[in-house]
Amino acid sequence: MGDIENVYITGEKEKIKTSTDSLAVSLAASISELPEEEKVAALRNLTKDIRFEKDSSGYYFIYQNTTAISVPVKTENEGKDLGKVTDQNGVYFVAELDKAAKKGGDFVIWHFPKKAGDPQAYPNLGYANLIPG
Repeated sequence: MGDIENVYITGEKEKIKTSTDSLAVSLAASISELPEEEKVAALRNLTKDIRFEKDSSGYYFIYQNTTAISVPVKTENEGKDLGKVTDQNGVYFVAELDKAAKKGGDFVIWHFPKKAGDPQAYPNLGYANLIPG
């Protein structure tokens, strides 16, 4: 990687980390007074419409360990354990995101199509951290 590419990637990582950490704190505060049985629905509702990137391909997702809590672009996966799901290169990206969050936050890269049926897989850069509480 060249210097310009490194600067770009570093900048993107910092944006993703800052926004994810900020959202995690906000989500924790938003659900702290709710009864346990209402927290999952609230988390889904709070994250369902958030998109970023020019093409709106960026979004936030929430897992409890490797079970999907909120996956706004693929709600049919919510409630499923996705710890054994791999990308085209064999990366167990949900399991890796779980490990990243549990070690205090880190990045994971995996490859996935942007749209269903798209034969082209694109690199995805994700940052995982725990929601406090």
